Amino acid sequence: MNKIILLIFLLSLVAFQITAKPIEDTVETKYILKEKNILKRAESYHWYTLYFMYSNVEKSKKYNLKAEEIYKKFNNPEGILKCINAHANIAFIENDPQKSYQIFQKGIVFCEKYKGEKWAKVAKFVLYADLTFVLNYFGDYNESLKYLMEAYDYFKIHNQGNAYNGTAMISKLYLQLGKYEESLKFSLIGLKHGKHLYAIKHDLYEPNLILVNTIKIKSLILLGRYSEAELELEKLKKELVKHKVENFHISYYTLMSLLNTHKKKYDLALLNVNKAIELYPKTGNLKHLAENLFIKAETLLNVNRFKESEKVFLELLKKESGVSKADIYKHLSIVKSKQKLYGDAYTYLTKSNKIKDSLAYVEKTNKAIFWGIKYESEKNLKQISDLENKKIKNDLKLNQQRIFIISLMSGLGLLLIIGFVFFRNLSYRKKLTEKENLQLKQHQQLTATESILKGQEEERGRLARDLHDGLGGLLSGLKLNLNTMTGNVILSEQNAQVFQRSLGQLDQAIVEMRRVAHSMMPEALLRFGLVDAIKDFSENISQAGKTKVHFQTIGLDENRLPENIEITLYRIVQELINNVIKHANATDAYIQLSKTDNPITLTVEDNGQGFDTNATSKEGIGMKNIKNRVDYLGGNLDIRSEKGKGSSFVIEIHI
Repeated sequence: MNKIILLIFLLSLVAFQITAKPIEDTVETKYILKEKNILKRAESYHWYTLYFMYSNVEKSKKYNLKAEEIYKKFNNPEGILKCINAHANIAFIENDPQKSYQIFQKGIVFCEKYKGEKWAKVAKFVLYADLTFVLNYFGDYNESLKYLMEAYDYFKIHNQGNAYNGTAMISKLYLQLGKYEESLKFSLIGLKHGKHLYAIKHDLYEPNLILVNTIKIKSLILLGRYSEAELELEKLKKELVKHKVENFHISYYTLMSLLNTHKKKYDLALLNVNKAIELYPKTGNLKHLAENLFIKAETLLNVNRFKESEKVFLELLKKESGVSKADIYKHLSIVKSKQKLYGDAYTYLTKSNKIKDSLAYVEKTNKAIFWGIKYESEKNLKQISDLENKKIKNDLKLNQQRIFIISLMSGLGLLLIIGFVFFRNLSYRKKLTEKENLQLKQHQQLTATESILKGQEEERGRLARDLHDGLGGLLSGLKLNLNTMTGNVILSEQNAQVFQRSLGQLDQAIVEMRRVAHSMMPEALLRFGLVDAIKDFSENISQAGKTKVHFQTIGLDENRLPENIEITLYRIVQELINNVIKHANATDAYIQLSKTDNPITLTVEDNGQGFDTNATSKEGIGMKNIKNRVDYLGGNLDIRSEKGKGSSFVIEIHI
């Protein structure tokens, strides 16, 4: 009975195995295997290899192998090369750049075997373009640029689509390398190719071209060509309203923030970067969010909103690593230094340097490995190619000796590279130390200037009080005594005239003494503030000389500034107007003082003869005093003047 049950069980198992089907690959069964033409089936396998490359790597690898099997069976070199290229890209996606590089080199050698064929030439330059991603990973940007330029020189004649993609990659690479003129040049070339590619007859703001447009605008901003950048941004803004693509809006607000930052319009920069940050959740793509958060934190630092800046930088620390993390620690050090928390600043700076040292070591090691791989790969591939062309089979022993020598040379080369990089790092650290010492020296000079200016103002105030209260009181008392004598003393007519003339001169001395005391420390400045003091000063100058001074104030009528700022700004106005009177030969001078939240802006203009702003060797003591006072306030001074067209001085300070 038991034997019968066992037999039934075994028969059932066999029946199940016969009827059971493997898990069906619907893509293969429904779309690929239905193709009767075998070579077209291989093309389908290749197409789905590319389709699944970034979403399902294993499936992509499987289809690529099946395509390669068919192409090899039919001895189709063009198809085989497509599979080699796909294999190299898959290796890079799987984070094996060394293997990817070797496969690309194999593909390039393979192209050389068929260099007389048009398809081989096209395929070689496609390989060149894809290879640049691997070269960029290893930091070999010059080699990357060489391959891209060779590919572009071919495609600009034969294929507008590939030429457009190539110029986009080249301009982006130049932007990364800080070569903004070249980046702008290739973005403009790329837009020309795009115009032909998409048959655009109007402006070039077609959705497929917006990426290259953003590179162009960023290059213009970094080159300081702000007016052109603003015009392009206005065009881009109008186009974005039509397309309503969230990612493109993010790019627009990011560029606007960058432009405003460079123009030191930090409030507008914050407004735009916040708009960009708000759009990220809607796109579902948070990949580049950290970039805009960093821009926001840096802008907050520029406007002295230290706590908010610190909060954003600390939030970024949770998301970033590597070079970005080192940069964040460095900026946190600056935040703490601005708050005069030097202990915390030093701690953050130390963390930043440790990460940089660690990354530098990894970078050196990776580059050394890459150059070793590159050297060995190129040599080995050349040897394989030579063996195939010459059909030499008896040189295997010699080849092994060569490989040994190459390995030995590679090891020696690796040691030399490591040594070179080590000494270069020492040199870099030395330069960094010198830079930090220079910054410290500049800080000490600023502190010294601050002390000198403060001492000067204190001494001016003391002398003004001594003149007014001391010498002024004595002279006034002397005059009073002499006036009482005139009724009690009998003088001759001649002596009486001398006596009256002496009294008049004494009056003039008292007036002059009071004028000097008032100039050294105006009473209106101390009692009523900067606005009234400048108003009195302007009226006195207008009444006294040929230059009429016009004064206007915005936002400061009822608000007093800190005393040190008011005194320093008043001295700057004094010095600038005195320069106008002495040197400008002007009939009118204009003073404008405005405060709209932040910053405070002081503008002094005249309609005089102007001067050469580049003639710094002729700079006088007065101008140096003005610059020292502006530096003391931590402000910015913009001087504009042309011969015969007057002068303009604009000073901005942040409280």
